[in-house]
Amino acid sequence: RDSHDLFDFEAHQLHTQTFSIQRSMVFFRNGTEVSPMGEREAPPPGGDPILRLVQRDGSFWVDRAQPSNSSKKLWLVVRELQTNGHRLAEGDVMKLGRFKFRVRQLVASTCGGQQPELRLDESGVVHTANEKDPNTGADLSSTLCRICLLEGPGEDDPLFTPCQCKGSIEYVHLGCLRHWIKGRLNLSDAPGGSYFYRPLACELCKAVYPTYVQHGQDRSPLVEVPWTQPPFIVLENMVRDSQ
Repeated sequence: RDSHDLFDFEAHQLHTQTFSIQRSMVFFRNGTEVSPMGEREAPPPGGDPILRLVQRDGSFWVDRAQPSNSSKKLWLVVRELQTNGHRLAEGDVMKLGRFKFRVRQLVASTCGGQQPELRLDESGVVHTANEKDPNTGADLSSTLCRICLLEGPGEDDPLFTPCQCKGSIEYVHLGCLRHWIKGRLNLSDAPGGSYFYRPLACELCKAVYPTYVQHGQDRSPLVEVPWTQPPFIVLENMVRDSQ
């Protein structure tokens, strides 16, 4: 059963067909029926090309039916491989249900002190934390943080405007926003475990929070990524509209 490019590996009632192939062929699917056709033969009406079986140097190779069509890709099913698995490498793409993940980074050894490379957008938005209102020049000592409701910037904890909200909810302490984001992303101070990093947007105005914050001469990422104890793996979610 094929639905949304998913296959039910637990199904017991499968319709199977056996073919004897002696030359390169293209396989077409029409409903539940699959038929092989010569590469120069006209495709059957309504047939959907699913793969090519290519004869080369006395062997047969499986290839995509249409090399120019990137929407139909062939996937290696690893659950029943004789090697009992597949050795991952950086750049591999794995599919788990409807989700696809690219292996961005693999670190097996503690040598070198490597940490996860999230590759934050270097061209992303940078917001500046000032001691005064950048528009009016007014002092911020009596300005409220919209999270903790305390007035004025703290020591090494400036007030800044991370989004497009205005009025009494315009300013927030950098530390307060980082603490809130840490909770939203489920980031832990423990070196083990896992976490899911993604850009966050303001729940009120929907503006995406900045990638970096500039405070004086220092520029730091808004999200402080926890230190991670190797071995670890970094997976990039390739389904952009997922939550």
